[in-house]
Amino acid sequence: MFARTLAVSVLMSAAAVTAQGPATVLIDAFAHGCGLQGAGLPNGQTASASIRFDYNPSTAILQVTVANLVAGGGAATIPVIDEIFFNAPADMVSGATLISQSAAGTVQPDFRLDFDEDSESAPVLVTSSCFGEFNFCLVAQSNGHGVASATASQTCEIGSGPFLVEPTFRMHLQGQGVATLDSASFAAAASRSQAHRRVNVAMTFTDGNCSNRATVANGHECNQSIFLRGAPRIGDAVSLCVAGNNQCRAFIGVSATPGPELFKDYILPIGTPILFTYDFGYFAQNSHEFQLPLQIPMDWGIIGLDLYWTSLSHPFQSFTNFRFASAYTMTITGL
Repeated sequence: MFARTLAVSVLMSAAAVTAQGPATVLIDAFAHGCGLQGAGLPNGQTASASIRFDYNPSTAILQVTVANLVAGGGAATIPVIDEIFFNAPADMVSGATLISQSAAGTVQPDFRLDFDEDSESAPVLVTSSCFGEFNFCLVAQSNGHGVASATASQTCEIGSGPFLVEPTFRMHLQGQGVATLDSASFAAAASRSQAHRRVNVAMTFTDGNCSNRATVANGHECNQSIFLRGAPRIGDAVSLCVAGNNQCRAFIGVSATPGPELFKDYILPIGTPILFTYDFGYFAQNSHEFQLPLQIPMDWGIIGLDLYWTSLSHPFQSFTNFRFASAYTMTITGL
């Protein structure tokens, strides 16, 4: 009986976060546009891009890599990406500094970073037309010098190149929550707006003549991540949080065994057995986070224990398209 009680107490605990693998968000054929065009751009091409987040909580360094995936062909002019919008969970990041930007090719990026600590309150510093308010925006400093596709033969202003391809931006973050976030925290955080659609990322594409612009956001529903609010120490009260939106379900589970593991027809990000589960239900229409208050036992014997969390999600009242949040690894710490 003591062992069972201790196991449940351990599950209801907090921990330090170790560096996780990167998390990627796609803009593809399912993307959302500001009108009825979806992923369509003004010149008739289809928006396509990826943004990869790679975050190290021990250094608070966030790497963001952007790829323009619009297909080239013949002498077609390829749109460039000159604005990139994304988020962090609310109140976790209070400052961000762009410390480097680079690309593998001869053309190097020249972007600035705009940052809004509190995107839910005036003044609004970072907004992307119809997708609401964001914490971060990377902006090309000159017209036509955004991110081009690797297959581009020509873009506006620059003509036949060379082009900026797949840049990586490194940012140092500050704030009370930077030690308990991971890469997925940025991929799953939603824009904050009561009037607009909540999305995870958005990008502005500028077409071949440098005049027509279109902002397109990711279209896949139910991106989620798990993170922690509070000090990761024995004896402390914390909150286990799930970031998500769009009326998706959040059903969390935890294991003391790392994954991934094949379970029936699904690949679990964590191992089995699943020691504890909790069903938050569906996100409300305009909410972006669930919180579960937890009390960490004052037990020196659990210091150093690794726990692995995930969240199962699916669209509102649709029991298909199940998705799992990336595993969130926590290590319980001492005083």
